[in-house]
Amino acid sequence: MNEPTDLLDQSEWLLHQVVALQQALDQFSHRLESWREELRQRSGREASPPPQPAAPPVESSPPEPGSRERRSLPRRPGNPTAVRIAEPPFEGWVIDRSPGGFSLLGDVEIPAGTRLNVSPTDQLGSPRWFAVEVRNCRRVGKNWVLGCQFADRLTWRDLRLFG
Repeated sequence: MNEPTDLLDQSEWLLHQVVALQQALDQFSHRLESWREELRQRSGREASPPPQPAAPPVESSPPEPGSRERRSLPRRPGNPTAVRIAEPPFEGWVIDRSPGGFSLLGDVEIPAGTRLNVSPTDQLGSPRWFAVEVRNCRRVGKNWVLGCQFADRLTWRDLRLFG
């Protein structure tokens, strides 16, 4: 692989993550301010200046041994993205994603270790297929959530197809 291209892809992905986090923080801040105003009106209190946030701790503690998060790359939620699976043929939805894989919501149970070929449905031109391995499968209501890992490292352009 071309190292400058890889760095560019990684930089673009990180920039996308920063923008997505900023949007989420802006929405959360707006909601908090709305709730604060509503509570003020209910209590009949006049507006007071917002409290100043506490300073962040200087040192962060390491994760607890045996903690549940084992991913090296964080997953991010987003709008569900429709995908087709070649064999066995079915359709599903990518409900969160990372550069290393995604969670797939579908109505088919697929055992861990199974290799699948997945294609996002909203592609222009010929559909592109990507190999993934099912790492875990769990029932959620009437559906199944498959934790999938890409067989190969994808470019930023390819990752964008998954939302």
